[in-house]
Amino acid sequence: MNKQEKSRFMASSQLHKDWSDDERMSFMFSSFPANRASNPTHWDSKVHFWCDVIVSHCRRSNHLTFTLKDLELLFTRKKSMPLCLEVVLSEMYRQNKIQTKLEFIRNSVIEMGWIKWTIGLVIKGVRKVSGYGMPDIHKSEFVVLEVAREITSDIMSQIYEKQGEDLLMNRLQFRQLCKEIECRLRDEDAEVILCQLRRERKISEGVYDGSEVIRLAIKDHSCMSPSLTESDLAEFCLQTTKDKLTSETEKMNEEVKCLRNTALDLHKQKNTSAAKTSLKRSKVLEKSLQDRQSVLDTVQLQLDQIRNAQTNRMVVGAFSAGATALREQLKDGKLTVARVHDVMDDVHETLEEHREIDEVLFAGNMSVEDPDMEELERELDQLVLHDCAAGEVTENLEDVLPSVPTAVPSSAYPMSNSYYSSHNSQRPSQYEPSNRPIQHQERVAELA
Repeated sequence: MNKQEKSRFMASSQLHKDWSDDERMSFMFSSFPANRASNPTHWDSKVHFWCDVIVSHCRRSNHLTFTLKDLELLFTRKKSMPLCLEVVLSEMYRQNKIQTKLEFIRNSVIEMGWIKWTIGLVIKGVRKVSGYGMPDIHKSEFVVLEVAREITSDIMSQIYEKQGEDLLMNRLQFRQLCKEIECRLRDEDAEVILCQLRRERKISEGVYDGSEVIRLAIKDHSCMSPSLTESDLAEFCLQTTKDKLTSETEKMNEEVKCLRNTALDLHKQKNTSAAKTSLKRSKVLEKSLQDRQSVLDTVQLQLDQIRNAQTNRMVVGAFSAGATALREQLKDGKLTVARVHDVMDDVHETLEEHREIDEVLFAGNMSVEDPDMEELERELDQLVLHDCAAGEVTENLEDVLPSVPTAVPSSAYPMSNSYYSSHNSQRPSQYEPSNRPIQHQERVAELA
């Protein structure tokens, strides 16, 4: 890793939130004790810290491979390098978080049988646990398996959006396509992506005319054959021919335009003979261009037919798989027309039996019968008529009777003595006889 590559990495503050904490980083940069049993908590915490830092760095930088020297240069802090990275990489390798690049490439080749492959995995796991067969940490180049899966998935998603169904290409075209999608990818990263696709069985490979050819799996499909078929190679031949013819027709178009412009310039310069020669050459090129265009159209038609046939084959395969799955479901569930009829008959019989039980239960409660609806309606009508009649009587009384007086009676005309005597009440003192004028007393006498 040179200085230019290191300058492209994230700032040191982005490596970890505690990167600026001198006390904590002093502990993290220190070497491990000789034995994990002396302090397993500190040992595990330090391993977990550096695992997170390494994986996060690879994920953000889109670098799929690294060496111990790369990490030491990257994680240098205040002119000091971490002294524990060798142990950290050994633990990550033992936990199957990283693999050497050679192992990663070797395991991606699916040429051995499944039994041998399974036995190989068991042996490799035993070696990792026991520490036997541990690679040379100082000389090996490692791949972070988790990051390789994530970046490969992201790259393939963008390839599907960019290429559509054009998934047949050579290895060089695949590298260029990966770099167009993610400019930070290196050539070795593109190789790791190819190996990851092999591990996931999402790629087929072959050789045509000395060129390594690959076909990517259709989106949401996997388990491809590791080798290309003859029809795949024939399709690649047509695709290569199409690309070559397209390039040639573009050049010939430009040349025809150039010859016509030259003929026009020569004609303006009164050089008629040279102008005719240039125009004649342009006519010959136009005829050749038409022939090339016709061939190109034929090649494109054949490619479209091949792709349509592949699509039809995939559809028929899906229909066949669906029919087989449905047949298995019907067979496992013992679903037949006769059995369905029997089940429905049982359902009807059960419902009929339940209805008869309800009738028997309600037969003992005949005394509690529901009242007749017509009788209820007649009684309701009578209540309504009675309520209306009471309302009319109240309204008539309000019309006949006078209104309640609101004025206060005057004290000028007091009650007579006979009123108070008949009611056994005492005449108020304010109505005691007083020395009033004679005319007034006579008036009161007349009124009495």
